[in-house]
Amino acid sequence: MLIRILAPILVAFVPQVASAQREPLEVTADEAGAPDAREFEIGARLGMQLGVGGSTAGGIRVGGVFLQRLTQNTWFDGEVSLALGARRAGCEVTECDHGMTDGFGMQALLGGRYMLAPRPGGLDPYLRAAAGISASRFSRDHATGLAFPISLGAGGRFRVIDGLAMGGELLLQGGAARFGDSLGYEPHGAVIVQLGAEFGL
Repeated sequence: MLIRILAPILVAFVPQVASAQREPLEVTADEAGAPDAREFEIGARLGMQLGVGGSTAGGIRVGGVFLQRLTQNTWFDGEVSLALGARRAGCEVTECDHGMTDGFGMQALLGGRYMLAPRPGGLDPYLRAAAGISASRFSRDHATGLAFPISLGAGGRFRVIDGLAMGGELLLQGGAARFGDSLGYEPHGAVIVQLGAEFGL
């Protein structure tokens, strides 16, 4: 279901990246990439987080976002989320080898969106970059790691009605996590696929 919805969004970026710059125009609902060109929005997210490297929490991902339009094409994008995975042991004395949907994670990201030119059919594609703080907890191993990941991705959304847009995005995340005791530093990596709804305030 997620892949079928995101496939046309991701395909749209191939011709868009080369022509991302647009001449200054009066901000309208279609051109600003906003449901109805409102300055502030809040939203909800639901998707899947796949932990990569054996030491990053994964599972069902739920979260919320706050958006503020800064210019015609750029937005502030803040997100907080939880990753709810399985409770399985997977850490040895000096390393972890958990599955991609194990553990419990908390994350806060601060970054921005760059809206690309609208596509036929009402799709508003965008590029996203963010940095933040992330915690991964593996309760069966009594192990908790703290990371400061960098996230890069792309997404898109459709205006449903005035004040409401729905869409999805794909994020790739990387960094290093600090665990206590003998584990030390472990890789932090995640692939995130999520759907969302955004409401103009």
